Amino acid sequence: MKKIVDSKYGIVYVLDGNCYLFIEYVVNSHIIVPELILKDYKDKDTRIYYINMENNNIMSSSVKRFNAKFGYYSLRFEEFLNRNYETNIGKIKKQIEKNMLDNPNLKQCTINIDEIQKFLDSSLIRNPQFVSDINKISVSSKAIYKGYNTEQLMRFQNDNMEYFFKKYNICILINMTDEGLIISSELFSNIFLKNVIVGLIVPLHPKYGIVMIPKNEKIYFPNNCYILIEDINILHHINQRIYLDCKRNLINVIGIKGDLIKLK
Repeated sequence: MKKIVDSKYGIVYVLDGNCYLFIEYVVNSHIIVPELILKDYKDKDTRIYYINMENNNIMSSSVKRFNAKFGYYSLRFEEFLNRNYETNIGKIKKQIEKNMLDNPNLKQCTINIDEIQKFLDSSLIRNPQFVSDINKISVSSKAIYKGYNTEQLMRFQNDNMEYFFKKYNICILINMTDEGLIISSELFSNIFLKNVIVGLIVPLHPKYGIVMIPKNEKIYFPNNCYILIEDINILHHINQRIYLDCKRNLINVIGIKGDLIKLK
């Protein structure tokens, strides 16, 4: 073998002049929920707590290990995710924490909705079930060995497609209560109003998240930007619905341990 490429992302060898061996560097990757969200769900002992829906028991893990797999994404793709999605949603999280948690200003809406849309798209594509569903219905995927993978779909979406949630109003939900939002390990959950599904919720932190309401729903929110939760009963209703949806679909649910105990 003769080495012909040696880069940050991998090595290429040539064998006998006509065959090539490509070795791609990989990392320990969080499959769906990124570390920048998981770290905000650390409890006082720095552990992540979640309800394992296979047995309905509260279990714990480290941030580094929760729903992570070595080699699931390449180093190149991890940097692509960080550069195009995670860095920008991290900036939005800091903006929310700095300007909205203590004294929410409902007269201004300066959140970058485009960056939130991009993050929502990436979160959907990171779900292995979404990739599997695309491969089942896509004719072009049949021409690819094992079908499309997350990286291929993410790059295609980033370069060519409109936002998946372009027909939704995007609102920031601020939790003003003393308890925390829980979060599905697949990020997306339904949100209800009077026992009817009206949209989707993606918590980003125990104290805030993103709510998506279809534009054809006749629901009013202050300037279509912020939703404040000040009533603990409303928070309990949202958390209970997330928990029940996750239980029905055997999806683990993450939260501060004290908040998870209240669900059981």
